[in-house]
Parts: sequence; C-alpha cells; structure tokens
Amino acid sequence: MIEKDHKSFVISGDLSDLISISEAAEFTPYSAEYLSFRARTGHLRAIKIARNWLTTREWVLSYLTKQQHKHLKSSKKEVVV
Repeated sequence: MIEKDHKSFVISGDLSDLISISEAAEFTPYSAEYLSFRARTGHLRAIKIARNWLTTREWVLSYLTKQQHKHLKSSKKEVVV
C-alpha cells in the first residue's frame, strides 16, 4: 500500500468558525459555484477538507471588501469627461 503525503497546515482561530461555501454564498451576491472557483484558484481564503471547501465568515467578508475596492478603482478609471 502506498501512503500519500499529507500536507499539514495551521488554521488561526477556532475550527468551529468554519462554514461551507454554500453557507457563505447565502450572505454574498455570489453563487456557491463561483465562491468555490475563487477558493480553488486562491482568491478566496479557504481550506479543503476531504472534498469540501470551507471558509470563515471573516475570510468571506475580507474577500468582499477587496472586491468592492477593486471595482471602485476600476469604475473611477472608466469615467470619461
């Protein structure tokens, strides 16, 4: 039997703070599929346990704030006088 290498990681905070991507989608304008994609690509802080992506409310709110700032900056550039 071949043993797989297991990556260890440290999560700051309590594990009880973790929520599913589906739960996170309920308080965002994004779908669970989109948030899952952002987690897989490293844009949304999340961890994968088994086959499920988990995040925290704090991480999602941080992502939303970054997205708002990004869109505000790009909308200011589009103003034509």
